[in-house]
Amino acid sequence: MNKKKVISKGYTLEAKSWENDGDSSQTKLYTIESEDEAKRVYKLCKELFKCKNNGIGNSIEGDYMKNMVAYIKNNQDLFSDFGTIDSFDDIEREILIIDDIEELEGHDVFSEIVDYIFEISYKVLGNSDTYDFRVCQSVFVTYSEEDVYLDEVKF
Repeated sequence: MNKKKVISKGYTLEAKSWENDGDSSQTKLYTIESEDEAKRVYKLCKELFKCKNNGIGNSIEGDYMKNMVAYIKNNQDLFSDFGTIDSFDDIEREILIIDDIEELEGHDVFSEIVDYIFEISYKVLGNSDTYDFRVCQSVFVTYSEEDVYLDEVKF
C-alpha cells in the first residue's frame, strides 16, 4: 500500500483568500519549520494582507505602496533580522514620485523586506491574474512534530 503525506512537520498555515469582490476564493497550505517565522507570516496575513482600505490585499500597480511602507515602518521589530532601515523619510518621499515600489533604489534592507512580502504573499495566498496581492480572508496555524503519512486507499 502506498503512503501519502497529509501533514508536514512544522507550523502549517491554512489561508483562505480571494480577489476582486470575493471572486476566485481559494485555500492554501504553507508549512514553516520555525515558530518565529510562522508568527511573522501569520501576522502579515492578519494585518497586511487584508483588504486595501487598511492593508494591501486587492491592490494593483503601486496602489499598495503607502500602506506597505507604513506597515513596515510601524512594525520594524517584525523585520529586525533583515537589518536596520535608517531613512523612512526618504522612502516616503520617493514613493510619491515612482510608479512601482520595486523601482526604489538605494534602500537595500527595505527592498529585501518588500521582496520577502511579495514572496510570502504568493506562497501563502497564491497569485492573481489581475492584482498584485490577494486578500487574506482567514488564516489559522497548526503544528506537527513530524510528517504524517496515511495509507492511500484505491477502490
